[in-house]
Amino acid sequence: MKNLILTLLVTASTSFGYAQNLEGREEINLSGFGYKIYTKQTKSAVEDKTVYAIPNQTDTIFHDALIKDLKADKELYRGIYGKNGQEIHFLQFNLQSDKMNHKVYAPNKEGRLVLIKESKNLDAYPKDFPPKFKNNKPIHPIYPGESMALYKWVESNVYPILAQKHKSDAKGNAVMVLDIAIDGSAKLSEVKNLKASSETLNKLREKLSKMPKWETKIQGYDVAGIVFIPVNF
Repeated sequence: MKNLILTLLVTASTSFGYAQNLEGREEINLSGFGYKIYTKQTKSAVEDKTVYAIPNQTDTIFHDALIKDLKADKELYRGIYGKNGQEIHFLQFNLQSDKMNHKVYAPNKEGRLVLIKESKNLDAYPKDFPPKFKNNKPIHPIYPGESMALYKWVESNVYPILAQKHKSDAKGNAVMVLDIAIDGSAKLSEVKNLKASSETLNKLREKLSKMPKWETKIQGYDVAGIVFIPVNF
């Protein structure tokens, strides 16, 4: 099954002796060489981190699927990886600055993954990020009925909860960040630029649990991840 997995890149050099503590995620093939991707979640009093790891002969490439600040109750980083048969690309999203970092790895003749390209602080989605889609635009979960139906649902279900109680701050309009699971269900990640009470956030979570399922089978790929919905006051 073809999948796009949300990840955030962090690389390090270390042995992979603790592989038995990790859970297998998927196997990929690049230029005839096979690589396994593992996953492991770690949690402290202040941070929740999901780590992906790719054994790379004498070391390991690490990258994070998610970094969340537990004290602030918000996600700090997300990312995706994609592959085209010859390369694996990592795209890191900084959810605080809205900038992206892009790294590309490819196997050398011995099958070791080497960094062949790196771009930092991007404002736009890199054009060479695989796989290629229509108009070279990234694919993402789609709400049934698309944008018009989505905003009608938000107007009917979200605005009544927020109306006359909250206003966006000087940074601009509020943005509702949703985490769309592979089954199409939506979960509230955070509301940016809005000082909402825990009671309000709980009401939003309850309402979103009844939201129609998003379409996650896009152009033959199973896609899941975050979507950003503007909320204008």
